[in-house]
Amino acid sequence: MLAKLKLLKTPAGPDTVLMISGVLIVWLAHDGMLSRPSTTALADPAMLFINLLLAAVVILSAAWDVLRPLGLSASRRIALHVLACSALFVPLLTWIVFFLNDVQAGDDFPWWLLAACLFWLPARRLAGLVFGIVLLCGLGMGAWQQGLANPSFTPVLWSAWIASYLVYLLYRVFKPEDALA
Repeated sequence: MLAKLKLLKTPAGPDTVLMISGVLIVWLAHDGMLSRPSTTALADPAMLFINLLLAAVVILSAAWDVLRPLGLSASRRIALHVLACSALFVPLLTWIVFFLNDVQAGDDFPWWLLAACLFWLPARRLAGLVFGIVLLCGLGMGAWQQGLANPSFTPVLWSAWIASYLVYLLYRVFKPEDALA
C-alpha cells in the first residue's frame, strides 16, 4: 500500500505545495483555532439540501458505473470515482477533524467539488484552472460566511486543505500507473 501511495518518495510538485500550505495554515492559526470554543451555527438548510442532493447524484452515478459501465474513457471513470469518494470522505473527514478539536465547521461549501478538475486532467492547465476557480469560490464563500459569524478564517483554510489533500490522495490511489510502483 505504501508503494502504491508513493509516500516514501521525495516530495515534488503537488506534494510540496500541500505540505507547505499545511505548515502556513498552522503558522497563520497560531493556536487561535483550538483556543476558541466552538459556537453553534446551523448550516443553511437550502445549501445543505443542495450539497446532499449533488453528492447523492455523484455517488449513485459512480455506483452505477461500477455495476454497469457508462461508456466513459478510463480517465473520466477515474475522475468520477474520485469525485464520488471525495463526496463521501471530504465532509466526513473535515467534520471529524473539527469535532475532535472542538472547532466550528468551516463553511457550507461542498469542498469535494475540487475533484471535478480531474475531468479535465489530460489538459493540465485547464484542470488547474477548474481547480483554482472552485478553490477561489469556496474561499470567497467561506470568507463571506466567516466574516459574518466569526473573525477567524482558519477553519475555511483547513477545510480547503483537507479537501485538496484528500482529492490528491484519492487520485493517487485510483490512478492505474501507480498500481505496480
